[in-house]
Amino acid sequence: MIKSIVLLVLVASVNMCSAQELDSFFKNDRAYFSIYKITNYYNEKDLSSEATLRLVAHNSKILKDRDYYIYLMNEFTRIKLLSHSNDVKKAHALLEKLENDPFLKSHKKLLGYYNNTLGNLYFSMQYPDKGQIYFRKAVEIFSEIKDSVGLKANLINMGNSHGAQSKEDSAFYFYSRAWHLDSLGIKEYHVGLMSNLARYYLMKNQIEKATEMYEDLYFDACAKKNNYSHVVLALNLGDCYFQLKQYDRAILVLNDGKQISVAGSMEHTPSFNYYLSECYSELGKFEEAYILRCESDSLGRKEGDKKIADFVKKLELKHQKELHIKEELIYKEAINRKKSEQRMLVIFLISSTILLLFILYLYFQKRKKNEQLAKQNFKLVEQYVNQKGKKVHSKKISTDLIKRIEVLFYTEKIFRDSELTLDKLAKLLEINRTYVSETINAHFGNSFRVVLNKLRIDDARYMLVSDEFEHYSIEGIAISSGYRNLSSFNVAFKKETGITPSYFKSQNR
Repeated sequence: MIKSIVLLVLVASVNMCSAQELDSFFKNDRAYFSIYKITNYYNEKDLSSEATLRLVAHNSKILKDRDYYIYLMNEFTRIKLLSHSNDVKKAHALLEKLENDPFLKSHKKLLGYYNNTLGNLYFSMQYPDKGQIYFRKAVEIFSEIKDSVGLKANLINMGNSHGAQSKEDSAFYFYSRAWHLDSLGIKEYHVGLMSNLARYYLMKNQIEKATEMYEDLYFDACAKKNNYSHVVLALNLGDCYFQLKQYDRAILVLNDGKQISVAGSMEHTPSFNYYLSECYSELGKFEEAYILRCESDSLGRKEGDKKIADFVKKLELKHQKELHIKEELIYKEAINRKKSEQRMLVIFLISSTILLLFILYLYFQKRKKNEQLAKQNFKLVEQYVNQKGKKVHSKKISTDLIKRIEVLFYTEKIFRDSELTLDKLAKLLEINRTYVSETINAHFGNSFRVVLNKLRIDDARYMLVSDEFEHYSIEGIAISSGYRNLSSFNVAFKKETGITPSYFKSQNR
């Protein structure tokens, strides 16, 4: 018998991570953080797009264990940067991982930024209508928690999504709400809001308003030495001055922007030459206009050739990168498949061991029970050998009839007749069938059918352990004790004794 089962569970590995330090920026309180501030933090590093994304991923790895709240904010920023670098597939995969995060769902601010990020992703995929759904959710959440920065960002996003659907008046409505927050001192996203409003006024031919806004943005970019914004705003402001016929101002601003563009090897130089040529032409300086136009066309062609060469190079690099990624994926899949097979093998072995032990336990429990039942049945055999019948408990029962019945049952063993019925017994006794039935019920405490079956089982049980019947097969004993076939005998024996005839016989040996 198994008294106890010991299961050995082998536990897998523990990942060890070396301590890593984070920039002091991430040591601020949670309330300090927004996607705007985290994005600016990475922009100030002045790294390439790829280097920035590597840094963001590195910081996420550390933050995940240190502060899950800031980790999620950093991941939202990472998704934003990925979508800006046209890696939409990876950005979408990261967002899907976060979709059912319980921590995210328990923090309203994080939920707001999640909707904001998802909206931006759809917008970058050129689905402004889908993006608008999530921007609206973000607006509702940030309004509810009174987060003015998040609210302003998503009002601007709502304006952009309406603008992309040529709903300019609706776009202006949202820009105006964002402008109201800006005027109250919420200066985050100021440049983006001003640029959108200026573009709206320019489209509506409100050139003076557009010019005023572009001037503010231009001087701000100059002061902050943001070269890219400086160049773009110089072009926009130069265009405004040109439309206002302020050609001298336009030339001054355009030349300033051109110098920065040339120094930074930017692609905007042909555009500056084109606008400058137009300005000189309006002033009657045709020679300067002609030279600049030729230079613009020449640079345009060179720029076009350079763009084609860069594009081909980029395609080659992309192709090589894709091949490398595919090779890595195949290798990783092979490793993961091998690990999975090993895990399944371990699980199968452990499960098989548990199942085997359980089966053994049940087997020995059953064996113990059968042994006890066998002992009880051996005692019943002894009682059967010494059977003398029961005493009459009622004066109404005929003692003479009982004696005659017991002689037939215990001496003549008429129950061995497989065709024996109550009617047949009554005819042998030459007594009314009903009276015989009542007498058996009263004396034996059971019906004729039950008593008959018990007598046959007692007889069979005796035969199974008796040396006299050792040469009998179990089927022979079944027929001899009054059963018509082995099958009905096995069922009746198991029901009466709890064990099978073969097991009972084997225990006797």
